[in-house]
This record gives sequence, C-alpha cells and structure tokens, in this order.
Amino acid sequence: MQRPDAYLLLAAAYRMEKDVRRTEEILKQGLERNGKDLGLHRALAALCASQGRTEEAAVEMRKASELDPANSGNRITLAGLYWDAKQTEKARAVLNELLAAKPDDEAVRLDVARFYAERGGWRTRSGS
Repeated sequence: MQRPDAYLLLAAAYRMEKDVRRTEEILKQGLERNGKDLGLHRALAALCASQGRTEEAAVEMRKASELDPANSGNRITLAGLYWDAKQTEKARAVLNELLAAKPDDEAVRLDVARFYAERGGWRTRSGS
C-alpha cells in the first residue's frame, strides 16, 4: 500500500475489532512509507493515548505540530495530552509557545481560553 488513507482505513478496521497490536502495526507501516502524513501521526497519537501511553502519543502529536505548524489544533491536542497526564507545566509550555507564535490570532486565544475553561482553569493543577 502507498496511500495514507488506505492505512488509515485498514487500521480503523482493526481498531473496530479491538486489535490494538495490529492497529498500531498498520499505522507504523503507513508512517514508514508516508512519514509526513498528518492523519497517520494523529491516528497513532490517538491510539497511544487510548492505551494510556501519553508520552508516545505526545511524540506523535509533536511530529504533527512540526509538520503543520499553522494548525493550532495539533498543539491544543498535545497540550491536552500533557494536561490529562498531570504534566501541566508541559501543557502550559505548549500553549504559551502557541500564543507566542500567533499573538494577534483571536481564534488561537479563544482556543487556549476554551482549553483552560474546559479543564477548570489554569490554577486548578498549578497549586496557585
């Protein structure tokens, strides 16, 4: 197979069958041939996150962020992975990087505000 969407469809079929090992194999094979495909990185990140493998999920989301730096959603997702793993300093760093990269982007500011609002605010886990 060459096309990323073929790998994504096959991985989705294995995931529906709850075959996590085979799903991961397919996604990694897809990335070997299509290392710059955002969908494959995001799918592998989601799979790892669903298995509680936060660091591996974060690695894939970081790659997606590097491949598509204009997509703030990738960084918001990465921050969410860190936050949910109680790595709030890393989450804040990702969000601060995003705000610094796009200081005049109202949509980004809104996304960051929504991120904190949905998680109970920035003070919730900081001890402040």
